[in-house]
Amino acid sequence: MKRPDHPAVDALALAVRLAPDGFAHELYRVVDSYVSSLRRDFGRAHPLTHWLHHALRCRALSGATECEPLPDAGGGRDTRTMTLLLTYGEVAEALAISKPQVRHLVSAGVLPVRYINSAPRIHRDDLESYVDGLPMERAS
Repeated sequence: MKRPDHPAVDALALAVRLAPDGFAHELYRVVDSYVSSLRRDFGRAHPLTHWLHHALRCRALSGATECEPLPDAGGGRDTRTMTLLLTYGEVAEALAISKPQVRHLVSAGVLPVRYINSAPRIHRDDLESYVDGLPMERAS
């Protein structure tokens, strides 16, 4: 999908690039929930909403401010080049936690681990599923 031809795209792109990491992550979670409900109820999201979802997802999970090419407007999987299997260090960085905390999530069975020879790796989809399952609000 090409970048939508819409007057708001440039402003949204700038906002995504300049947003503090924590804000971008929280905004991604809100937009992700909205896009999921649109897909559930209507089968797809508006291309502008889908583009914003992708840009925020890229920013929240990888910290990158630009992600091209964008996925198709149908809500399919990302087609951009990305690492499928992540090291514990990459997972720790993506979640803003320590490597021992990642090891704890793996040993607790929360994050499935795969091995390339003897090197443990976490599949990007498993990480995304874990993040999608996190509560939206802090427990009191």
